[in-house]
Amino acid sequence: MLNEGDYYLLSGNVRLRRESFGGIAFDTKTGLTMELDREAFSLLWMARQGIPVNAPVLHGNHETARAGVASIMKQFLQRGVIQRQVKRDEMIPVCDDQASGLDASGPRPVWPETGRLVAPETVHWAVTYRCPSNCPDCYTARFPGEFQMEMTTAAAFQMLDTLAAWGVFQLAMGGGEPLVREDLPQLAARARENGMVVHVTTGLERIAPPLLRRLAGEVRSLHFGLRDERLLGSPRTEISRLSDLLKATADLGLFCGVNLILSNTVIRNFTTICELIAQTGISRLILLRYKPPAEIGRWIKQNPTPQTLRRFETVLAQTVRNFPELDIRVDCGLSFLQRFLAPDKASAAGIKGCAAAERILALTPDGSIFPCSQLIHSECRIGNILTDPVRELWARSPRLRSYRHFREKGGFEETACGICKAKYQCGGCRVFADDFWGADPGCPGPVYPEPPRLGKAGRKLDLKEYCQKHGGISVAQYMERYGVGQERAVRELKDTPGLRNSDPRSTGRRLTAYYGYAAADHELLLDIQESIGFTSGGAPFATLDEIADWVTDEAGDETGHAYPRWILKGRLSDREDY
Repeated sequence: MLNEGDYYLLSGNVRLRRESFGGIAFDTKTGLTMELDREAFSLLWMARQGIPVNAPVLHGNHETARAGVASIMKQFLQRGVIQRQVKRDEMIPVCDDQASGLDASGPRPVWPETGRLVAPETVHWAVTYRCPSNCPDCYTARFPGEFQMEMTTAAAFQMLDTLAAWGVFQLAMGGGEPLVREDLPQLAARARENGMVVHVTTGLERIAPPLLRRLAGEVRSLHFGLRDERLLGSPRTEISRLSDLLKATADLGLFCGVNLILSNTVIRNFTTICELIAQTGISRLILLRYKPPAEIGRWIKQNPTPQTLRRFETVLAQTVRNFPELDIRVDCGLSFLQRFLAPDKASAAGIKGCAAAERILALTPDGSIFPCSQLIHSECRIGNILTDPVRELWARSPRLRSYRHFREKGGFEETACGICKAKYQCGGCRVFADDFWGADPGCPGPVYPEPPRLGKAGRKLDLKEYCQKHGGISVAQYMERYGVGQERAVRELKDTPGLRNSDPRSTGRRLTAYYGYAAADHELLLDIQESIGFTSGGAPFATLDEIADWVTDEAGDETGHAYPRWILKGRLSDREDY
């Protein structure tokens, strides 16, 4: 209950950052991030110096205003954002603020004028690309000769100070293998001292106890990259190793979780893998989308098709129910797995989809700046944090603005992702789009509006799915489904690549005229399956149905299995074997 005369202070572990819409409150202890409107943020802004419950600036003269403020204050109390019942003579300001005292006007923040965030929430920093492991699915092997130079400790300190002063809340340190840098504990300490929460991802099998102790005081969470072949091949050994790591981290008060890449092998064995993980006592499992590795052959064998991911959705839902002790999360590249959530629920759950150049920014070992840790390519380089004014780049870089607003680009709006009702909570992953901007071809099923509300581009996309499911469509069915006239229906059916009029002797203009895809040759499917290969147990890496889906579209539309052309383009300019 809020009592007259009580004062409240902002909790010492909460950082505030003003934004045009109000601001963000970030709890460095729990990781809680709250986006607040101007009224709610003003309460916390004033609470930095102590705020009385009966302050006129909070209540005004209206009963509704008093009730609204009381409700907001109670929520802040419940979440530990403010400290309750601090008496006036016990108040200790938690920050320096030129606006001292509280009167009818109150110390109000000055709002930024920009419509974008003033800084990213999280920066992903690959501290090194060195690594003692040879993981077959590692994406950093795509650019072995680029961005390899590492910052010195002094330069890294400078960079960390810059990020903190800018207002960055979290720092995700990875690689390569970050623990090969001997100064990693020092770097983590500098970031923590600057008010940033530090997360480290490692692929090492074991961490020396002295190093683990040094990290424990500086790092919020430590995530281990799970090698599925080890867990499946030697389950007892891996369970024992992971259990020992979990105990060691828990004894030091360090949160521990595991990352798992969703390859075809992992999807086929997902239930078994989760059963084994649960035996270790690990509570958090983050599923990472399978990103393009260096070897294209590996990609063909291990990249899940949309059909595979569609089947996996059922398995995932069942696994979540069967293992309530596992906190299973997905990375932003898998946002489409939550595409059926209502937009308001997705927003409340913090699901933002692709956040490249908007809520995240990435740094390579030499300090080069990129929109995302996966979009490491010379065309995507924005500048260097050690030599360029990062605030200016964030505000004015055309490349960053393009990624920030890719959902409004004309080329995107006419794609499956642009038409999908979940585009603002997903939007697809830019890594998989051939030209960075188009649709994500790996989505297991865009959520389209009702067919009559689709434009020409939407009808084309929906028609492909409809014909694959039903074998074809008549002119009359097309007219009824999309609410168009006969002339337009015939024209669009004839203009659709891959569709054929079933009766070549007719003009295809009658209401009963039927259009469908030509069936793929069975021998061709077998040849493709043979070229892709089989597991050691004789199971094909791709079923005939999956391969038929890949080759059915004669127009060459995205299938979800093609190696991204923007990566291939960079290789073609440097290497002769691609």
